[in-house]
Amino acid sequence: MNLQAYQSVLASHLLSNAEFLAGENWKYQQDNALIHSSNSAKNWFQVNNVETLKWTAKFPDRNPVENLWGDLARRVYANGRHLTSSIELKSTIEGE
Repeated sequence: MNLQAYQSVLASHLLSNAEFLAGENWKYQQDNALIHSSNSAKNWFQVNNVETLKWTAKFPDRNPVENLWGDLARRVYANGRHLTSSIELKSTIEGE
């Protein structure tokens, strides 16, 4: 994913769904990946009145999303499972 794609996803999905999913005074949480912390991304959040949580990088115990991804990856590849296609990967992720 690049910066333009990230901002497109935010515009298409975050802005239209956040209040419904998280309530009126929601805040957005993300890690400090370059596409998340770039000046362009910060500007996008400001222009769109999206408040972000201040979050420390590289502390997965403070970031439940990182724990979720780790748990999902362990389940998807449990018992040495090898997936041979993107379709199989998607199906396995959805099943888990």
